[in-house]
Amino acid sequence: MSNPVHFVLAHRGRLLAALGGALAVTVSVSVWLAASPQAEPGASPSGVPATPSSPAPPSSPSAPSAPTPPERFTGPPPVPTPTAVPPAPATGRPAPVARSPRARPSGSGSPSGAAQLSGDLLTRVEPPPDGVPAQVEFFIGGGPTCVTPPDGETVPYIRGIYGIEEIPRGLDLCFFGFDRDTPLRLTITPPAGPAVTRTLAPLQGDDDGFNYRYPRLPGHPVGRYAITARQGSLSAEAEFALVRATAPRLWIKKPPAPLPGAEVHLYLGGLPSGQPAILHLYGGDGMPYRTSFAIPVDGRGEAHAFLTIGRGDPSGCYGIANPEINEPGVMSDAVFCVD
Repeated sequence: MSNPVHFVLAHRGRLLAALGGALAVTVSVSVWLAASPQAEPGASPSGVPATPSSPAPPSSPSAPSAPTPPERFTGPPPVPTPTAVPPAPATGRPAPVARSPRARPSGSGSPSGAAQLSGDLLTRVEPPPDGVPAQVEFFIGGGPTCVTPPDGETVPYIRGIYGIEEIPRGLDLCFFGFDRDTPLRLTITPPAGPAVTRTLAPLQGDDDGFNYRYPRLPGHPVGRYAITARQGSLSAEAEFALVRATAPRLWIKKPPAPLPGAEVHLYLGGLPSGQPAILHLYGGDGMPYRTSFAIPVDGRGEAHAFLTIGRGDPSGCYGIANPEINEPGVMSDAVFCVD
């Protein structure tokens, strides 16, 4: 009998014990991997298990009490009634999902992360899924932002807000009754954080009033905001309460120059929490359907995504539609253009 065979037979007990130990280690590793928790959507994978720690007590934020609108306001804007959601597309192909949120630098429009939309979004041309219109109408708008309404008021006052505003909101503030040739000093005091102070330049062109855009977006503090405008001995004051949206809504932040490299930001609110929002993209002559895509929604029912205009993207105007957000057949404040 050869030496190797003799060795195996003589020491078979030790070899079987070693083999059993190796199998036990393999099973133990497999069980640990199967029991390991999965990373939450949008989390940055580190490859190292997190060190367990005592869970923090859950916070219980209290909703702001509904304020009494100032006398100038006639009440909050009407709440849109969501329309029926069309059946799921029967194409056998899920809508493309935006990439995981990435951190945005401060001052980019939202303090939270944003999902990055695919770079080929504006070049896609696909047939519309079942239940999705092949074309929609849209309105881009135009003309000066702040035009004096025919109400006959001559004292300084502020327009453009209601007593209650919902996230997201572009919020164009208009200041009337001031000297158009003199700078206007503006102060906005939010419910948390430092006050915002701005000096608005004298008016030019067709605007009858001073304008300041103050978007309120996902992640911004809810509560009461106070606005004061001063110009020498002239002054005006107003206030509003910022709350979470009570129905699905969309606001698009368009770049000043829609050229390659510029970013288009989409902000949503009032959606079912934790469920991706499916949006439909239209564009070109007659605004035909082009493609659908999904945006991740956070636990507050809010979302922020952006796309970067590419050099090969077709020029023209594009609109975002969703049966829960837009009125059927009409898109308003959800259109952006590419040069």
